[in-house]
Amino acid sequence: SILQLAEQIGFHTYINDLPNGLYTQIDPIGKRFSQKVRKDILLMRSLIGNSRLLLLEEPCSHRSEKEIQMLIEFLS
Repeated sequence: SILQLAEQIGFHTYINDLPNGLYTQIDPIGKRFSQKVRKDILLMRSLIGNSRLLLLEEPCSHRSEKEIQMLIEFLS
């Protein structure tokens, strides 16, 4: 499930902080969210879609050491 994936890679706090949690409506550009949250949403979408190829530009630039480790373990 989406929430399990979010917890595995340390994104569940972001989802919980959204106004309506997982059910928050996001406009196509996501302009009401920070760049950090937009990157997280895009990463989650690609992981949920089981993408064969995932290109990440500075995926760890705004993450804590714990979140980085969780993401590395998940992608390994």
